[in-house]
Amino acid sequence: MKPIALTLLLGFGALNVYAIVSAGLGGLGSAVIGVNAWSAVLVTDLFISLGLASAWLYRDAKRRGKSATGYIALTLTTGSFGPLLYLLTRADDDV
Repeated sequence: MKPIALTLLLGFGALNVYAIVSAGLGGLGSAVIGVNAWSAVLVTDLFISLGLASAWLYRDAKRRGKSATGYIALTLTTGSFGPLLYLLTRADDDV
Protein backbone atom coordinates (compact mmCIF):
# COMPACT_ATOMS: atom_id res chain seq x y z
CA MET A 1 0.00 0.00 0.00
CA LYS A 2 2.86 2.41 0.74
CA PRO A 3 4.20 2.38 -2.84
CA ILE A 4 0.72 3.25 -4.09
CA ALA A 5 0.32 6.03 -1.51
CA LEU A 6 3.77 7.41 -2.37
CA THR A 7 3.02 7.35 -6.10
CA LEU A 8 -0.30 9.13 -5.53
CA LEU A 9 1.28 11.68 -3.19
CA LEU A 10 4.05 12.52 -5.66
CA GLY A 11 1.69 12.64 -8.62
CA PHE A 12 -0.85 14.78 -6.76
CA GLY A 13 1.94 17.07 -5.59
CA ALA A 14 3.18 17.49 -9.15
CA LEU A 15 -0.36 18.22 -10.34
CA ASN A 16 -0.72 20.90 -7.63
CA VAL A 17 2.56 22.52 -8.67
CA TYR A 18 1.43 22.47 -12.31
CA ALA A 19 -1.93 24.06 -11.39
CA ILE A 20 -0.27 26.81 -9.38
CA VAL A 21 2.25 27.56 -12.13
CA SER A 22 -0.28 27.50 -14.97
CA ALA A 23 -3.39 29.05 -13.33
CA GLY A 24 -2.09 30.62 -10.13
CA LEU A 25 -3.92 30.51 -6.82
CA GLY A 26 -6.70 32.63 -8.33
CA GLY A 27 -7.67 29.69 -10.48
CA LEU A 28 -8.57 27.77 -7.34
CA GLY A 29 -11.14 30.39 -6.39
CA SER A 30 -12.96 30.15 -9.70
CA ALA A 31 -12.94 26.35 -9.49
CA VAL A 32 -14.41 26.36 -5.98
CA ILE A 33 -17.03 29.01 -6.74
CA GLY A 34 -18.04 26.94 -9.70
CA VAL A 35 -18.56 27.62 -13.33
CA ASN A 36 -21.58 25.32 -13.53
CA ALA A 37 -23.53 22.71 -11.59
CA TRP A 38 -20.86 20.06 -12.20
CA SER A 39 -18.29 22.20 -10.40
CA ALA A 40 -20.59 22.24 -7.38
CA VAL A 41 -21.00 18.46 -7.60
CA LEU A 42 -17.23 17.92 -7.75
CA VAL A 43 -16.48 20.26 -4.84
CA THR A 44 -19.24 18.69 -2.73
CA ASP A 45 -17.96 15.21 -3.56
CA LEU A 46 -14.46 16.29 -2.55
CA PHE A 47 -15.72 17.51 0.84
CA ILE A 48 -17.64 14.27 1.43
CA SER A 49 -14.67 12.10 0.40
CA LEU A 50 -12.20 14.03 2.56
CA GLY A 51 -14.65 13.90 5.46
CA LEU A 52 -14.91 10.12 5.15
CA ALA A 53 -11.12 9.80 4.86
CA SER A 54 -10.67 12.00 7.95
CA ALA A 55 -13.16 9.92 9.94
CA TRP A 56 -11.30 6.72 9.01
CA LEU A 57 -7.95 8.36 9.74
CA TYR A 58 -9.13 9.53 13.16
CA ARG A 59 -10.45 6.09 14.15
CA ASP A 60 -7.38 4.28 12.83
CA ALA A 61 -4.98 6.62 14.62
CA LYS A 62 -6.97 6.38 17.85
CA ARG A 63 -6.94 2.56 17.65
CA ARG A 64 -3.15 2.73 17.28
CA GLY A 65 -2.76 5.19 20.16
CA LYS A 66 -1.61 7.98 17.83
CA SER A 67 -2.84 11.53 17.29
CA ALA A 68 -4.62 12.32 14.05
CA THR A 69 -4.73 16.08 14.65
CA GLY A 70 -1.87 17.04 12.34
CA TYR A 71 -3.05 14.79 9.52
CA ILE A 72 -6.62 16.08 9.74
CA ALA A 73 -5.36 19.69 9.81
CA LEU A 74 -3.29 18.91 6.73
CA THR A 75 -6.37 17.38 5.09
CA LEU A 76 -8.41 20.53 5.81
CA THR A 77 -5.72 22.77 4.32
CA THR A 78 -4.30 20.69 1.46
CA GLY A 79 -6.86 17.98 0.71
CA SER A 80 -5.58 14.50 -0.01
CA PHE A 81 -2.06 15.19 1.24
CA GLY A 82 -3.18 14.46 4.83
CA PRO A 83 -4.57 10.95 4.27
CA LEU A 84 -1.79 10.03 1.84
CA LEU A 85 0.91 11.14 4.27
CA TYR A 86 -0.83 9.22 7.06
CA LEU A 87 -0.79 6.06 4.93
CA LEU A 88 2.94 6.53 4.32
CA THR A 89 3.77 7.00 8.00
CA ARG A 90 1.49 4.49 9.73
CA ALA A 91 2.60 1.04 10.85
CA ASP A 92 2.57 -1.69 8.19
CA ASP A 93 0.28 -4.21 9.91
CA ASP A 94 -2.89 -3.71 7.83
CA VAL A 95 -4.81 -1.14 5.82
